[in-house]
Amino acid sequence: MKRLSIFTLLLGFSLVLCSCSNDDSSSGSTSSNEAEQASASASASDDTAASSDNSDTLARQLSDNLDLGEYAIDMVISGDGYDSAMPCKMTAKDGSGFVSMTVSGVYTEFYTVDGVTYMLMPDIACYEITGDEGSFSGNAFVKVSDDDVLTDTYTEDGRITEVFSSLDSDGSTETYTFVFDEEELTLISLTAETADGTTLTEINSISLSGVDIELPDLSGWQNVSDTDSVDDVTYMKLTLYYMGITEEMVEEAGYTFDEIAAMDESELNDLLSEMGVDIYG
Repeated sequence: MKRLSIFTLLLGFSLVLCSCSNDDSSSGSTSSNEAEQASASASASDDTAASSDNSDTLARQLSDNLDLGEYAIDMVISGDGYDSAMPCKMTAKDGSGFVSMTVSGVYTEFYTVDGVTYMLMPDIACYEITGDEGSFSGNAFVKVSDDDVLTDTYTEDGRITEVFSSLDSDGSTETYTFVFDEEELTLISLTAETADGTTLTEINSISLSGVDIELPDLSGWQNVSDTDSVDDVTYMKLTLYYMGITEEMVEEAGYTFDEIAAMDESELNDLLSEMGVDIYG
């Protein structure tokens, strides 16, 4: 099934978001003391000046805070490459990480505990141990990179805007626009404009205080880490789940997963078409 590739896409996205090391984290906010330091730096600079030094910017201080490895963030990501806005929550503390997201109506959770990442699908009580061990680093959604150059900064309507640019591996210019609340000095949004399109990350809340992260009790859940060993019915349930088809929808259509699993490819395609799923989209 072509749509099953979303299984891989979700995992890849989680590796970007779920940073659990002290070297590089995913998201966070400035504390009051750090905010005061950032305010002093911002006040000392010209609102419209550009500089190749981003060490005293709010974005840089935010990134440094994230590198401490403890944070909580609630955000919504949208733009080119997204069928719809993607709500996402993440937190990190003591080397563990948690990410939850809803992609095209499909809700998925990722836990990184003791260096191992688990992908949970609560709606169908299935989980996968991804096999990826250790920390994950890198997050272009809410961090500024060392190579990014500050090209503009200004304050308007109670917001501080910092614009950075850099070159990708192909030599194309990338632009990242950070918008902070002037009073709270917390991140409001980040717009990334790259060769792949424009991505908007809107921040609902951020904090440098994470919460303890524990893997839920998975008793009664099915481990689908090895899809070759998964029975046909569970595999079909998993496949349809990532197409946005729930068990309730299957029952309303007058079928069971057992019946669908027994269908040949032509019958399955006809059924999915009747249910409004374009498997070639």
